[in-house]
Amino acid sequence: MRRNLGGIVGLLALVMVSACSNDAEPAGTGSSATPVVDETAANSRPTLTAPSLQPPAQEGRRVNKDRPDVVFDPCTWIRDETIREAGFDPASRERGEDFIAEWTFLICHFESEVLDLSVMSGNVTLEEEVQKSQKTGPWQQPIKVNGRDATKGVDPEHPDVCEVNIRTAVGAVFVNQMLNLEGRAQGSDPCMGIEKTAALIEQEIGEEN
Repeated sequence: MRRNLGGIVGLLALVMVSACSNDAEPAGTGSSATPVVDETAANSRPTLTAPSLQPPAQEGRRVNKDRPDVVFDPCTWIRDETIREAGFDPASRERGEDFIAEWTFLICHFESEVLDLSVMSGNVTLEEEVQKSQKTGPWQQPIKVNGRDATKGVDPEHPDVCEVNIRTAVGAVFVNQMLNLEGRAQGSDPCMGIEKTAALIEQEIGEEN
């Protein structure tokens, strides 16, 4: 069963404050057995074009126009090679429940033998996330990911989830690893390899983002 990691970590508690006014739109319909890569994208970078992976339009009457659009889309920008190098199965790539409302989050999920990975790209800033996390104690510690400001930690309320949050030009990218049933049975560490995973994903964001 696919987990929505974004629904577990503390970040989406912030989003759900506006759930009753959520204008989230479906990311597209249809599927493609082999994702197609568009080499002629406007940003001159490979972009997966499978219909089921496409992000929703960032528009709607409740979208906060004071916040910038999210540019980096984890489901169509992160290459299979990157996911494989991080230790996850690229064939498990699945679009999450994107949020397009007061805050915007584009979400993608991946799986491995013991861990599930959720990557969320949002226009919530790193400072806002750190401030929100203070409700359960100062568990986010500052780190650097390929030179970018970031934080790392395990929310005491969700000990099976480890997260690294990376600053971007419009907000932050949230890299969350959660133990699945096999991982919990083995007593695995949810933080194992997460800094490597975050560093690999950071390389896909693009310097301009």
